[in-house]
Amino acid sequence: MPRATLRAMGKPIGAVFVLLGLSAGCIGPAQDDPNRTEIPEEELALRGQQSNVVVGLRSFEDDGFQNMDDQLALAIDYGVPIGLPSLRLEGGLHYSFDETSGELSNGGGEDLETYTIEFSLGPNVSVLAGRFRPYVGVGGSALFVQQRAIDRVADDVVSDNDITWGGYLKAGVLYQFAHTAHIGLEYRRLQAKDVTLNGEDVEGTYDQIALVVGATF
Repeated sequence: MPRATLRAMGKPIGAVFVLLGLSAGCIGPAQDDPNRTEIPEEELALRGQQSNVVVGLRSFEDDGFQNMDDQLALAIDYGVPIGLPSLRLEGGLHYSFDETSGELSNGGGEDLETYTIEFSLGPNVSVLAGRFRPYVGVGGSALFVQQRAIDRVADDVVSDNDITWGGYLKAGVLYQFAHTAHIGLEYRRLQAKDVTLNGEDVEGTYDQIALVVGATF
């Protein structure tokens, strides 16, 4: 298998292990705390802290992303109760990545890479319907975008990056298959301002569909 392909595979796979490790780190200390007050099973899903690992597909709207507009999306979200039983304040660390190859006008080839890192914060409200838990969340995000082009013949690298901000809306449903564990599906949309990459304005808005796996504690 070509080395470039192995490197490309390694980035998202490595990110998955990092996210799983962070999630385990969030969950572990709370489970081992001897002073933690037990929450009744039927209320834990709404009143407890929550940690989720998210894996999905992110689609950017702007043509400036070219063939890299559909990206692998990975995230970890962490929420803490803020008063009402069904309301949490949720923070998230999100990552997406894609790459492609193209031909230059001089007959050579180039490798193109794009990745994003996003930090988000906002309230999340959910309701309990048996084992199912529909939820919605809104908030603000800061989005960092990096693009890089590698000329395979001249071995030249051209890269650029920018930061933008915007607001997100997400909705989903979780299925509580165990006392502290759940799985579900989520739709997320970020409405973001433009970033400037290589002299061109590119809109940071995207839609995302993802699988959610997590725990409440």
